Amino acid sequence: MKPNTNVAAFTEKIKNITRINAGRNDVWTHFIFPLSQWHLYSDFENGKPVGGRIDTVRVFGIIALFILLIACINFINLSTARSEKRAKEIGIRKVAGAGKALLIGQFITEAFLTACIAGALALIIVQLVLPSFNTLINTQLSVPYSSIYFGFVPYVLL
Repeated sequence: MKPNTNVAAFTEKIKNITRINAGRNDVWTHFIFPLSQWHLYSDFENGKPVGGRIDTVRVFGIIALFILLIACINFINLSTARSEKRAKEIGIRKVAGAGKALLIGQFITEAFLTACIAGALALIIVQLVLPSFNTLINTQLSVPYSSIYFGFVPYVLL
């Protein structure tokens, strides 16, 4: 189609083309749909996409979020269990004169550094594995490091 074509108007014009040209009263209606969306949105009702493989993508996204939630709970559990071992360290630091703010700052700094190191390692692993993954799925994916939204845009299920 030409750029700036009104898709809704064109669909309305071709909707009953079989009925008009063939003289048959079929239940079929014609409509246009972008080729780029055929893979995910392949189920239609009354000319409107109602599902398809996008449902599977959504289910896997929900499962991934559930696994991430379990991992966060597990991390909190392990951190709490480890805090008992650090109780002696905290006690000695308090006796030595460390204040509450200094101890809080230490724990926040440790958590931030751990998260930064984990993020850097994740990016390195992604960069190393991406060429093999591209070969496996026969496409060309890349990480948009130069984008201003890199790392800040949440991934939302469609």
